[in-house]
Amino acid sequence: MSEETTGSHGKLSAQMVLAFVFGVIFVSVILYLSLHIKDLDVFTKMVFLVVLSLAAGGVGAVIPGFIVAGDPSKLVRAGGALAVFFIVLYFGSQYIVTGPTPDEIFKPDRDPSLVSNEFVSSIEAAKYSEAYNLTSAAFKSGMNYYFFTENSKKILAKLGVEKSRSMIDQKVIESPPGMAPGMYCYTLYAVDFSRSSVKVYQNINLFGEKSANDWRVFGVWYSIKDSNGNFHPVDFNSLDSL
Repeated sequence: MSEETTGSHGKLSAQMVLAFVFGVIFVSVILYLSLHIKDLDVFTKMVFLVVLSLAAGGVGAVIPGFIVAGDPSKLVRAGGALAVFFIVLYFGSQYIVTGPTPDEIFKPDRDPSLVSNEFVSSIEAAKYSEAYNLTSAAFKSGMNYYFFTENSKKILAKLGVEKSRSMIDQKVIESPPGMAPGMYCYTLYAVDFSRSSVKVYQNINLFGEKSANDWRVFGVWYSIKDSNGNFHPVDFNSLDSL
């Protein structure tokens, strides 16, 4: 080792010790986060990689010598910590997926509103099995048929059946941030229900599911507006009328 990295008695300098401790801590943090956080977007993955590269460089600060890293046609020559940084950054970036391939994205040909209408009509007719079959695999994994049926009964008891419905907004988005790759449809309806004295806003979210070759419901939310125009979710466990 050079005199810059060691003291007069051959011991590591304080700067090298701090760099090593910094590296170990941040490598541990990145490893922990990578095991507990799922479905990171590309930008977050790149941030994690840069921090991991810097942390690895801190650990590599105590490694003497000269390292050649990178593509043989574009060699990056560096020593110690800088070499470790380049190695981790270069090879780690090869494993960051920039986005789903076209084959992974399925966009149904059918109008998503048709599926939304079928779903709502099935619930109002107490055909819970048919409505449940229109939900996505992810929805089914989070709510079994029994709880779906019980929740649907609460909705009917609270709101009754539809008297009129109008679409306010509909957006079809490909792979929105934080969501699994795919096509999503977000539709907002303004609905007059037979047991509600106020207009209810119904948000039905659909996912293009390739295995079903169609749109599938993955979420439904009901809300009302207060006098200031703010939305509030409908409490289906309350016995108070709307």
